[in-house]
Amino acid sequence: SLPRCLGQMFCIYFLIVFDCNILLFMALDRYVAICYPLRYPEIVTGQLLAGLVVLAVTRSTSIVAPVVVLASRVRFCRSDVIRHFACEHMALMKLSCGDISLNKTVGLTVRIFNRVLDMLLLGASYSRIIHAAFRISSGGARSKALNTCGSHLLVIFTVYSSTMSSSIV
Repeated sequence: SLPRCLGQMFCIYFLIVFDCNILLFMALDRYVAICYPLRYPEIVTGQLLAGLVVLAVTRSTSIVAPVVVLASRVRFCRSDVIRHFACEHMALMKLSCGDISLNKTVGLTVRIFNRVLDMLLLGASYSRIIHAAFRISSGGARSKALNTCGSHLLVIFTVYSSTMSSSIV
């Protein structure tokens, strides 16, 4: 049914954006841990972490909700069978018989804005981290800092490349 499809769409996209938010917050955590190691316990508190979770939920909802709300207003007249494993926005839009130009524009704008903003924030964080790591005089400490971030960067690359390739396809 359409309500279940929209619910599934919201959940899938919400979790994708929420996951990207968590990666951003992990980059923030790495930044504080490497650039301000002595102040880490006073900066990264339980209150800050709770606020970041609320921010992640709010940001994810505000990014995904407009796309789902617009999809709910589309008129459908074709088959109700989606040829995808999940109810995705463009798969649902292919079943419409009305004008979906606003849906396409909003969907693309939200996705591009979200990805560009995320990449800028991640780039700023990791450029500062790398700069700080190379200022560390001890080779072992420098290596530890870079290795800690290396696995995180691999996860970021994997998540963002898969979501970007899914968007392109």
